[in-house]
Amino acid sequence: MLANGDVVRLPRAYYRETLDVFLCATRETVLGTLVANSEMTVEPPQRDAWLEEIEILRASLQGLSGTLFLEFNIPRMGRRIDAVLVSGALVVVVEFKIGETHYLRADLDQVWDYALDLKNFHEASHAVPVLPILVATEAQIADRSLSVPHEDQVYPPLRSNTQGLRGLIELGLREVQGDVLNGVRWGDAPYHPTPTIIEAAQSLYAQHSVDAIATDRGIAINPTRKDLLKKVRGSSLNIVDIKELRDIAYSEAGNPVEPEYLDRIVSIVQFRDGTVLDTIR
Repeated sequence: MLANGDVVRLPRAYYRETLDVFLCATRETVLGTLVANSEMTVEPPQRDAWLEEIEILRASLQGLSGTLFLEFNIPRMGRRIDAVLVSGALVVVVEFKIGETHYLRADLDQVWDYALDLKNFHEASHAVPVLPILVATEAQIADRSLSVPHEDQVYPPLRSNTQGLRGLIELGLREVQGDVLNGVRWGDAPYHPTPTIIEAAQSLYAQHSVDAIATDRGIAINPTRKDLLKKVRGSSLNIVDIKELRDIAYSEAGNPVEPEYLDRIVSIVQFRDGTVLDTIR
């Protein structure tokens, strides 16, 4: 927020242009827009990754039409999609792993989660097919066909290297028929339904781990941290199970009660780009 009370709204995507404009622009121009809109200082590894992604996309999207979004915001997850292509009747979600030679399960889940988030919470994606693609730039093998989409029109994630991205996009465009999407309207569409604050916090912190929780009733250690458990074994520390701490809290404060929501809206919570995250009733 500025001194005069105005709210600074960050763009939904760091970069948004039609493919015609993107393909005619220099990579330095595209990079400059990404850097200018970034919320944080861009370190050399991120800069170099963006430059390589730009080059891959320029080579892969020649001759196509549509709108390209780079670093597209996912409010529920507190993250940004590397690239989203809106072309024809299809939304293509691309996650790059620069220099990676293998397709990791966690990376496939990541791009699939992005696609599912758009499908379920981005209003303009509710009724359109979404194709997630993981690009491991140095991988030796790549998918050459599409899997059958699920009932919600989200395809299982595809695996691609640098050379295979164009072919997979063309497969998706040939298979998906329907009205041509308006890229500008798609990009400006709200998240609906919006997540609650609790849902947003759970999604945001799901990627973080907690090693230990210290309270005056005892210390609970993450059971996956065998090394910590071994170090404190036999010590004078009061080590308790996390479930025991929960039971103590419930016994003193009572079991949590599901809140009752009324229809009257008393507050609206917005992300910095203007996306509505929650309505307080």
